[in-house]
Amino acid sequence: MHPLLDRVIRRLEDLHLTYSAWVGPAHRIESASERRSTIETHEQNVRDDAVDVLIDSARDCLAHLAECQAEVADQWCERLARSKSPL
Repeated sequence: MHPLLDRVIRRLEDLHLTYSAWVGPAHRIESASERRSTIETHEQNVRDDAVDVLIDSARDCLAHLAECQAEVADQWCERLARSKSPL
C-alpha cells in the first residue's frame, strides 16, 4: 500500500508542478482537484479524469492505512500537509 500511495502522491505533485508551469504563478493556488466538491465519493464528482482516479486512490490508500497502521497514516498526513502542492 505504501508504494502505491507514494506513486500516486508523486504523480499528483508532478501534475500540479506542470499545471503551475503552464498557467503561471498567479494561478498556483488552483489545481485540478478544485472542481471536485469533496474528496469523498459524491454524486457531484461525476468526472472520471485521470486525476480523479489518482485522488480516489490516494484517499482509499490513506483510509486503509488509517484502519490498519494509524502511525503510518499520521506520517503520510504530515507529509501531505507540508507539501507545496495543494494535496
